Amino acid sequence: MSNYLRYGTGRETVGTFTQRKEYFENLMETRISVSDFLLGFRLLHDAPPEYGNEFTGVRKRYLEFKRDNLYLRAGDSYSLYARGLALNLFENRGLAHDTGIDGIKFEYKTRILKVSATGGTINYTDVLDLSRIEEYKIRAGSVELAPYQSFSVGANFVSGKFSPPNAIFETQFDIPELFGRVQFGNIDAFASYADRRTGGAHTGNGFYGSVAYTDESYGVSLEYKDYRFGSAGPYDRITPNRVDKAYAFQNAPIVHKEHSFTLLTRYPHVIDFNDEVGYQLDAFYTLSERLTGSVNASAASRHYSYAQTGDTTVVFTPEYGTIGRKGSFLPSFAVEYSPFWELYADVQYFIDEGVNDYVLVGFNRRSDVINEYSNVFGQDAAAKATRTTAIPAAAQVTVMGGFVAKATAERQWVYEASNSAQVDFYNQLISLSISRSPTYSVTFRYEFTSDHGTIDGRRNWTAVDLGFRFSDKHNITLTMGGDRGGLVCANGVCRVVNPFLGVRASILSYL
Repeated sequence: MSNYLRYGTGRETVGTFTQRKEYFENLMETRISVSDFLLGFRLLHDAPPEYGNEFTGVRKRYLEFKRDNLYLRAGDSYSLYARGLALNLFENRGLAHDTGIDGIKFEYKTRILKVSATGGTINYTDVLDLSRIEEYKIRAGSVELAPYQSFSVGANFVSGKFSPPNAIFETQFDIPELFGRVQFGNIDAFASYADRRTGGAHTGNGFYGSVAYTDESYGVSLEYKDYRFGSAGPYDRITPNRVDKAYAFQNAPIVHKEHSFTLLTRYPHVIDFNDEVGYQLDAFYTLSERLTGSVNASAASRHYSYAQTGDTTVVFTPEYGTIGRKGSFLPSFAVEYSPFWELYADVQYFIDEGVNDYVLVGFNRRSDVINEYSNVFGQDAAAKATRTTAIPAAAQVTVMGGFVAKATAERQWVYEASNSAQVDFYNQLISLSISRSPTYSVTFRYEFTSDHGTIDGRRNWTAVDLGFRFSDKHNITLTMGGDRGGLVCANGVCRVVNPFLGVRASILSYL
């Protein structure tokens, strides 16, 4: 049994208004095991929650049976088929994202055969609009055959009905997927292809592939995505209830780097699972026993551009037609395709062998353009570009008595075309922490910007984080100060976090 209590109080800026913000969340996970059976449930009190809708009661209740190669579960569950092109059910409470299914789940595994099936109902709450709930009734199955440890091939199939909010009729969909993996020496390759039919007609497809080579002193991997689950013009793209789109339970690899440095997570690229093609090259290397480094490069764009046809719709707005291009299987860097590219590199030097003390310096360059097209719903909108250059640095050293001191400094230069106050500015972040594992830690964070157009009107934010473990079963954290907020993304799921100034506390207990 575990219990996670979170509380926060302070001031939050929403748009142009600052208001009081308070949340109280308590999540108790309970598991009762008897022989081959496991009963689990979650007692949840989100009243009010930090993000999401209020709820008090029992959530995520399930009953499991597991013996030898057989696994059965009734109730709430999550599943991942292959790399998620057809089915990827997961929860991220920090972003108020949950695509868990309420139904049944079955798995049977041997060394050469894996069979899975799941079915039930998904009630998905849109993280960008909490009043919007999409309902999916699905049946899904997966078969994977591995005659050799170095080779496997399989197929997935997801079928069901989709009901957007206030819909009169349900939409039938089918998503078959084929995938395979092969390993040869130091080379590991994977590929999957999913096709979608909605109402009996072909409405989209997606492909993902990766190949990696790993040696003793270096490794390199290449990923490629070609997602066409809902390519559409400017009007249809922003229509939430359209049925020819990537569904909430589909969450394929994003194929670009997710950073750990704070400023590098600012202004993230928001992947479009409906219409995006791109690739990512990632490499790491060891130059000596103490010196290592990594390089990452990625690029993406939409497949097609659109132009006005000269015709108008029934509400007298211009119609758009697709402009085809050769080589749509590769990203384009032309503005009309909303191109994105990023380059990251770092070098890390370990001070002593066998010790985690190090110095790291990195470099990041990123460009992201969103083409909104002109005269959409009567508004004249041009392409909006965001370009950043950043130099992050970090150092960690062990001092007397087992204390570990860590310092982080990040500098970021930004060009943001959509910023009405100023388009050129810089951000600076400094973080200092000292800890003694596993008992306690203290971290001081200070962020400054020259941007006069921030959401809350502030130009600096200071916060102190305290962590204390007073037994093997209880951890307490306390944060005092301000958070800048902004767009936050994880695994392709994004939401806006509002600026906050106040106190946050949490207690994690294992009972």
